[in-house]
Amino acid sequence: MPNHVHLLVETGSTPLAKFMQGLQQSYTQHFNRSYRKVGHLFQGRYKAIICDRDKYLLALVRYIHLNPVRAKLATRGEEISRDTEQNEERKAKKPIETTFKEIARRVETTPELLRGKDRRWDISTKRAEAVALLVQDYGYAVSDVTKYLGRDQANISTMLSRLSARQTERSQ
Repeated sequence: MPNHVHLLVETGSTPLAKFMQGLQQSYTQHFNRSYRKVGHLFQGRYKAIICDRDKYLLALVRYIHLNPVRAKLATRGEEISRDTEQNEERKAKKPIETTFKEIARRVETTPELLRGKDRRWDISTKRAEAVALLVQDYGYAVSDVTKYLGRDQANISTMLSRLSARQTERSQ
């Protein structure tokens, strides 16, 4: 959406407010650097709704995915729904360790390097790609990826948002 975003976030040990602060701060810094702007990017405080029932969760996921279609920003409602269903079918069929080893081979590195503390650009980029694959393609919860990699949730979310921003820049 051009003027707002919908996020479905599973909270863990990091409080939601701290996670949102980190997400908004890092995205604002990225946006301001990319477009040579300064100052605030978001207006007002975020809104949070507790999702405590599976039925509501399904409705919420459907709403988030179909929102761009209803706003006429996308035309592929059926494809979006199909992608969501396919993602749900693939969801966590294997232990995360097994999937992570496959992903490490896919991004041409080792699981040990991806799980390590190495901050070199090439390793960080591959780590972010691996995290995105685990969450977006294989359907693992961010909290599970966080535990497996031994990082906090804000760090994982920052990886995902920066990777998404880089991919958006490349496609423009």
